[in-house]
Amino acid sequence: FLWDVKPEDLVKPEEKDEEDIDEDEEEADQGKKKKTVAERRKSAKEKEAQLREVERKLMGSEDNPQTVDQYERAVLTRPDDADLWIRYISYHLQATEIEKARAVARQALQTIGVSLAAERLKVWTALLSLENLFGTQESLKSSLDEALRNNDEFSVYSKMLKIFSDSNKPLETEQLVQRMLRKLKGSPECWLLCCSALMKCGLADKARNLLHRAIAALPAREHVNLLCKFALLENQY
Repeated sequence: FLWDVKPEDLVKPEEKDEEDIDEDEEEADQGKKKKTVAERRKSAKEKEAQLREVERKLMGSEDNPQTVDQYERAVLTRPDDADLWIRYISYHLQATEIEKARAVARQALQTIGVSLAAERLKVWTALLSLENLFGTQESLKSSLDEALRNNDEFSVYSKMLKIFSDSNKPLETEQLVQRMLRKLKGSPECWLLCCSALMKCGLADKARNLLHRAIAALPAREHVNLLCKFALLENQY
């Protein structure tokens, strides 16, 4: 007889039946499944954060593109943004890639909606500036004629006249003045614009002669306003 055995030690421990074991295993499996779901959610959140970071960088590159690929993505998302297209043109010009710059300008004109006249005129102006600086007389004339066919004539003439006078080309300025006045001699604004361009190129005498022609061509009601504005030009230049 074992005297050192306690009564409770003589009680046989309960044995779990198979059903209890199955329940325990099921609970363990569920715990594993819950853990797996949590891990999956964590992984999904991490991937989502990574995607957002990529999107943020892409959006940043669209706002301030620095490469051809970035410009191409940017113009896809903002196809009617003339200022963006002009920056793309300038990007190629800075690299002296004249043909690529010209191609981008043409691409812009094919892309920007025909109803957006102001945006399209910006691109036409950029193309005319490009041809004035890097093109030939033939390419400039061709682009100017095309711009006149596809836009308001006075707007195009005004832009071209400014391009010539800003680049100090008196001969081209004077030739364009004569061409403009054959088309738009009934416009007081056109006469003043031409006088201003001639004055800017240092052709003050020709501008004064043009003023006399304007007075002869325009109705008397326009004379006072014309003379006042010409006097301002004299003071300016």
